[in-house]
Amino acid sequence: MNNGKHYNTRQRETVFQCIKAQKGEYVTIKQIARYLEGENIKVGLTTIYRTIDKLISEGKIASVSIEGIKGKCYRYIAENDESDSFPLKCEECGRVVKIQCPELEHLYEHLREEHKVQIASEKIMFYGICDKCK
Repeated sequence: MNNGKHYNTRQRETVFQCIKAQKGEYVTIKQIARYLEGENIKVGLTTIYRTIDKLISEGKIASVSIEGIKGKCYRYIAENDESDSFPLKCEECGRVVKIQCPELEHLYEHLREEHKVQIASEKIMFYGICDKCK
């Protein structure tokens, strides 16, 4: 019976490593399941969903809704995630690009001090036209 519990822990670690391996790119539950299936790793959808919920509550991954993609998208939050960067989904080609902008931290600071709100920057998705499509 103890082996079953250990197996679930290994499955959960496998799901986390799958998301982490995306290097900050967004991934859906279906993409995680397909990847694991392709690697011949058996992890049920229920385990994937439970693992996602736990990783979000632990602050290890972020969840965001991206227009045009069915279901939530998830990405690994690195310990050194920059607060001066943000994701932008291109409305032309559909790719998500990471934009570095030191002014963003000033905006978050302004919102904290002047408006007394804390922004969950890991949940923000900007929309526009990327540099390649412009």
